[in-house]
Amino acid sequence: EKGFMDNVLTSLADATTYLHEQGLRHVCYSPKTVFVRKGDNSALLLTHGSFYGGLSDQQAFYGDDARYVAPEVLNGGSIDDRCDIYSIGKFMLWLYDKSDLPLEYRPALKKAVSEAPEDRFDTPADMVKAIQKRRASFRSIITLVAGIISTVDCVGLYFEYFPATQP
Repeated sequence: EKGFMDNVLTSLADATTYLHEQGLRHVCYSPKTVFVRKGDNSALLLTHGSFYGGLSDQQAFYGDDARYVAPEVLNGGSIDDRCDIYSIGKFMLWLYDKSDLPLEYRPALKKAVSEAPEDRFDTPADMVKAIQKRRASFRSIITLVAGIISTVDCVGLYFEYFPATQP
C-alpha cells in the first residue's frame, strides 16, 4: 500500500518520542513487539524493555529477538534513546527484507544501525527528518533532470521545424 512504510516509520518515531518524554525506552522493536493497526497503519508497541533493564543477562531475556537490541544493551551498557534508534533501524530493515530498500532510506538506516551509539541519530525525529530531506533532494533532482530534458527537446524541435534562412 502506498505510504505504508512511511506511516509505520512516522508512527514508530512519534510513539518512541512520547516514550522518551516519559523516561521509557522500548529497547526491542522486534516483529513480536510491534503491531500495525489496520486502517491507519500506525504502530502499536507491546512491552517496553526499559522495565527489564535491571536484569543481569539481557541476551537470555531477549532470546531470538536479541538481533533487534542494540549491542551496548546486550553487553550490559546503558539504555538510552540511541538504543531505540538502533532497534527501529533493525525493524525497518526487517520490513524491507523481501523487497528493495528505497534510496532515501539506505543512508538513514545504515546510520541508525551503526554499532557505535555516538554514530546514530540522537532522536527518532532526526531519523525521519533525514529520510524526508533525502526524499526532497531526490525529487528536486528528478524535477531538474525533467526540466533539462524538456528544454533540450524544445530547442531540438525549434531547430528541426524552423529551417535556417538562406541569404
